Amino acid sequence: MTAPRRRSAKGLLVAALACVAACTGQSRPSGSAGTPGPAGAYLSGLAASDTQAGSLEQRRAVVARLNRAVLLAPPPDALVPELFDLTTQLASRVEAGEVSPNWAVYLYTVYQRDMLRDRPDGTPRRSSEEVRAQVSDYVEFFHITTRPDAPPNPLADFFGTPASTVVRPEDRENERLRSPHERSPRQP
Repeated sequence: MTAPRRRSAKGLLVAALACVAACTGQSRPSGSAGTPGPAGAYLSGLAASDTQAGSLEQRRAVVARLNRAVLLAPPPDALVPELFDLTTQLASRVEAGEVSPNWAVYLYTVYQRDMLRDRPDGTPRRSSEEVRAQVSDYVEFFHITTRPDAPPNPLADFFGTPASTVVRPEDRENERLRSPHERSPRQP
């Protein structure tokens, strides 16, 4: 993959995760190990509503968008639930700063390639815990560590906000429209 193509894939993944984070409905602290941040919580909610409805529609749409962003064909329906679990795990780790967006793209594509090669029909399906363990194994195998100079939340940096929160675009717009004496004091 050439450098411009890698940069565009990284940008698309960050944009996709940022969009998902912005759709959560409110500003919240970012995720950390074990607790999902806004994107992880949003994706978990989508999975729960799809499971309750007995469909794959929302999960299929998210996975298809992500595949399109990283220039992959949409996966077969049998792979969607597991790839969606992988996406949720990676989104939480990217939000927490444990995995960079570049590594998240690489891990997603490697996982999907291995699934298509080893289990093209999606059976046996891995549980969420098994997917989490596989992501942990990848992180350990590739020695992926948090860079000390990297911000803890790349999604917050994408929005230009402090690393501990993600602000919805409409909240930013409301702040912009306030008169100077109505604005909240800016933090350094």
